Amino acid sequence: MQKFMDWMERNIVPIAAKIGAQRHMVAMRDGFASIMPLMVVGGFGSLIHSWPFKGMKDALLVEGKPLHFLDIMGLNIYGGTLYIMAILATVAISYALAKSYESDGLAAGILSLANMFVLMCMFQFKGPTTWGENYYGWFAWEPGIASKWLGGDGLLMGVAVALISTTLFCKLERSGKLNISLPEGVPPAVARSFSALLPSAVILIITSAIVAICDAAGVKDIYWGIYLTVCKPLMGLAGSLPFALLLIFVSQVLWFFGLHGSNIVLPVTNAILLPLATANAAAVAAGQQPEHIVSSLFLDSYVNQGGSGLSVALLLVILIVSKSQLNKAVGKVSVGPGFFNINEPVIFGLPIVLNPIYIIPFILAPMSACIIAYVLTSIGFVGKTYVITAWTTPPIINAFLATGQWQGAATAAICIIVGMLIYFPFVMFADRRELQLEKQAESGSSVNM
Repeated sequence: MQKFMDWMERNIVPIAAKIGAQRHMVAMRDGFASIMPLMVVGGFGSLIHSWPFKGMKDALLVEGKPLHFLDIMGLNIYGGTLYIMAILATVAISYALAKSYESDGLAAGILSLANMFVLMCMFQFKGPTTWGENYYGWFAWEPGIASKWLGGDGLLMGVAVALISTTLFCKLERSGKLNISLPEGVPPAVARSFSALLPSAVILIITSAIVAICDAAGVKDIYWGIYLTVCKPLMGLAGSLPFALLLIFVSQVLWFFGLHGSNIVLPVTNAILLPLATANAAAVAAGQQPEHIVSSLFLDSYVNQGGSGLSVALLLVILIVSKSQLNKAVGKVSVGPGFFNINEPVIFGLPIVLNPIYIIPFILAPMSACIIAYVLTSIGFVGKTYVITAWTTPPIINAFLATGQWQGAATAAICIIVGMLIYFPFVMFADRRELQLEKQAESGSSVNM
């Protein structure tokens, strides 16, 4: 074990630390965090439209019923949040990245949004052309947006556009070679707009040139091509059980070495697994069955209960069996934050960081919960998660809301019970050792007195 820990500290931990501090990864994390309140509200809007209880559902969906206006409100909220998630994420990530470069975040966000629409090939639809009373046929270009790319299906492309466009914009702007200087006394907002003019123009020209080249090569819809060749296979891989287990393992190992594993893997979780959650929400809103088992909601509902490592199970075992003063104190202090899935107090207070006793259950418990929830969902005991919830929603309640079923709460409870069984022998061993240390300390104090 010690050799493994030494090897990890020499070879893996420095790389993980650099990745966690890399400005593009941080921008993705902060950008997604800034739009998460809208995602949660949109999730509840979707829940209203797809209410799981039949009597209430009929009252909501049937036009003319007194509560039908709630369904209209829910759909409108869903349309203004989850359905345009790619737009929101593109602007938010671009803004966060530009700020890390100490550049104009608003200008960068607007530019990324413009590039996003340029790549969507808006003028690919033909319309009838007339002049006066004369009809000239279907050859005039009419703007049109494929709304499919505004939500989860276009999220990966939106993230890529935000990162590439903003990086180029900031480097061109900071070089000073394309900046237009205005005399003193000009309002700052006007000066900033002229400073961003030429860099924005260069980037838009590059983007439009890419679209023209692709069109000449026979690729009429860039988004659709990239979605079929890159995004869909990647999301299919991410939605598998092996990928989920790998993601959990990496996160837990990083936590063990004192790195914030959740934050480091969060860009991957949001960019790849969040679209699967929104796809499920869109399917339910359209009256269809959700498709994906594994998603960001799945992990929050069953795996990250109490925080990384299925910490709620660890806390319950500590509160039930621990006799040492240290463990009881850590348990009492950590149970409040743990109720809202904040587990830093137990990770650094117990500690779990660099504690060889807890490394095995800290990895096994969440991976076991993932397998159990996946199997129970696969066999139809519980429905797939589709309602976007806040990550701070308490355990069991989160699963109930995300699935709209009592079976979701039952599945979460089963995962916690299994996690407690896994943690139990390790907590007992650690507690006995801590008790011995406390008794030795008390004996030493008595002798010194």
